[in-house]
Amino acid sequence: TKKPIYHSVKVGLWPDPLIPLKGSITIKKETVQPIWININVPEDASAGIYSGKVIVQPKGLKPKELKLSLRVWNFSLPRKSHLRTAFDFYDYLVERRHPKDDKEGNFGYARRIQDLTEAYHLDMLKHRIDPIRNAGNPKFLGVRLGKYSLDFKEFDKKVEFYKNAGQNSFSIAEEWPYQSKIEWAKWYGFSDAKAVEGVFGEYGKHLEEKGWLDSAYAYIFDETLYRVAEVTSLIHKGHPGIKNLLTSTPQEGYPDIDIWCVRINNLEDPNVEKFRKKGKELWTYIASPHPPYPTLNLDFSAINYRITPWICWKLNLRGLLYWCVNWWGEVNPWESTVTFPKQNG
Repeated sequence: TKKPIYHSVKVGLWPDPLIPLKGSITIKKETVQPIWININVPEDASAGIYSGKVIVQPKGLKPKELKLSLRVWNFSLPRKSHLRTAFDFYDYLVERRHPKDDKEGNFGYARRIQDLTEAYHLDMLKHRIDPIRNAGNPKFLGVRLGKYSLDFKEFDKKVEFYKNAGQNSFSIAEEWPYQSKIEWAKWYGFSDAKAVEGVFGEYGKHLEEKGWLDSAYAYIFDETLYRVAEVTSLIHKGHPGIKNLLTSTPQEGYPDIDIWCVRINNLEDPNVEKFRKKGKELWTYIASPHPPYPTLNLDFSAINYRITPWICWKLNLRGLLYWCVNWWGEVNPWESTVTFPKQNG
């Protein structure tokens, strides 16, 4: 790690990440090299004591054998977590980290990026982390006799695929590019307010028919109040069952926000409990380190990462959100931990 803007107990080597071992490795003479072994237990494995061994075969020496014992308990962790998670993954960064090969055709490269992106999403789900926008959105076909028509074929395929892999929640629609304070036509292809109402009406009706309305939420605005009241009202006019999520401490004047996602260091704000009593759903999110509140930066003690779901359980928070799991910026994450300015990991 590099010296960060926050206090860290040390600068230097941290045990992260665990790089998969393929084939043999070279170890310098008179040094010690730890090896971490993950053992995955199938969901249907019988309870009991299992034994095995690890064989280390140094070149030119006799092999060494290490006996292992593993106890399997008589329960399985559920595929779907009771705690909803929403961790963003920026698809376009996959292309940046995995550029096109000189011998690769456009079709082959597009397929490779698609497979890589899917592999990242599935790895997140394997660790009980739901990507935010991996389902994409239905294709807008146009307006026919005043009805806004959407093609849900590919969208449905993706939702079903990831739900079968354990995903329990996902965001619909794109984030509002609020920095530029744009007009309608720049967001999701909408021409006016009427189009927002019409499209979300069809969107909500389809989600309801598929039984996915409770899994979906509209995370359109992030840490802003610009046009929030206006757009969330239009979404509810289209379909009142769609849940609008906003990353902000709860406040009056935004009746169409259904999920208030509060920064973890603001959970003691009196409005949090006040809005819970109003029937609003409460989530939390982590953004940058703010001791003594937990963080997800890598150069902190492991209790930071373990305690966050327990905080959600203790305070009856339904979800946990994080801005991005693959923000590598312009650096190589295998060579530098400073993927975000003056922060490690």
